[in-house]
Amino acid sequence: MNLWKQYPELEYFEREDVPGVASEALTFAKHEVTRTWRFWLTLLALVVLYMAATTLAARAMTQILGLSEWVRHVAGGCCGVVVSLAAWRLFRDRTRRHLREKLIQLGVPICLPCGYDLRGSTDRCPECGTTFENVAK
Repeated sequence: MNLWKQYPELEYFEREDVPGVASEALTFAKHEVTRTWRFWLTLLALVVLYMAATTLAARAMTQILGLSEWVRHVAGGCCGVVVSLAAWRLFRDRTRRHLREKLIQLGVPICLPCGYDLRGSTDRCPECGTTFENVAK
């Protein structure tokens, strides 16, 4: 998976004189995200939600609907995919926010909510409409 597509903020960290700054910034941001107790609590909640959803889906499909065993396994797999995608999205969004906060600390004019480059913008972000009172310029 291409990191530049997942984390477009990394292009602001790349410098010709110091190679590898973007990967160091991403490593820092991921470390900061996974260090927080909220991340681990959310991950635990998603695992519990997955276990409850698959158990309830299995019971409903076999007892109420009378479906066969293989349908139950497909439903469990679908629940697993949904929970995995939710965890990936949550992790990616938090990492991107940490990268944007780091860029703002370094003086790069970037919109915190959407990540739009604010150089040359007037009073609000052209991408999401956030005023500059809420973002660094």
